Amino acid sequence: MKRMASVVLVALSVAACSSGSSGGAGTGGDGGSGGSTQEPPLDCEATLGLAEGELEGTTFSAVSGSSYILGEQWPYSVASNLDNGSVWAWGESIKEPGDAHVLVQGQHYCATANWPATDLEVPRAILQLSEFSSLGSCEGLQATDTLEYCYARNQYYSGDGCAAEGDVKLWGTVNGEPIDQSYQHAKVSLAGVDIGDGLHFVQGAGFNFLRAKIGAQTRVFCVSSAEDDLDVIGGERTTFQVAELGTCGANPVAGELTACVLPKEETPFP
Repeated sequence: MKRMASVVLVALSVAACSSGSSGGAGTGGDGGSGGSTQEPPLDCEATLGLAEGELEGTTFSAVSGSSYILGEQWPYSVASNLDNGSVWAWGESIKEPGDAHVLVQGQHYCATANWPATDLEVPRAILQLSEFSSLGSCEGLQATDTLEYCYARNQYYSGDGCAAEGDVKLWGTVNGEPIDQSYQHAKVSLAGVDIGDGLHFVQGAGFNFLRAKIGAQTRVFCVSSAEDDLDVIGGERTTFQVAELGTCGANPVAGELTACVLPKEETPFP
């Protein structure tokens, strides 16, 4: 697995989980309305790097460099630094609710992602998170379980687990429960983040976690090691040592965060 690249971000905003919203459902709870041209919650054209909000006692004041793959008609992936944490978001389109993950001082949270007040001509992109749920911390957990991952990039894949070109699989046993889940290959991919559609491995200073849609649930695993089989050709084969942290949506919490970063002279949209 490769580590994440860093580039300059779009704009993003995280809103209170108790705020009323309409639309479809996301990982953390009910989603909102996706992208729109409504009045933005912050003046993103005037102030770069500003963040406002609080999540379980942690306040935010700044947002900094990020990675993103973002557009109106295709899936997106965003990773951003906060002054007291980090946020990631994924979805099929900015017009539809997506999924998000927030890491604040070692505490992990799930949320639902939406894009209100998005205007590609300004350009301005505001990511709004709602319906937070708490997962807890990886600190002190013993990674005694094993999950296996494979991706057959082409017909010459030489590893185990994946039988046909394009296969993406995660399997193993966690807490005595067998796991055998297939995925589509990620339509967009930030380096070191998106390893399948609904399957994300995130690495950083002091944290590594695997977030996976398994059946109808999104489950998060703390990762103590990720060992690549370098002898495999035609794809990827990785063994994860994990401890399960929790399931998104199981423990709802309140919080709010709004932030925007987007240089007026640049646009991330092709």
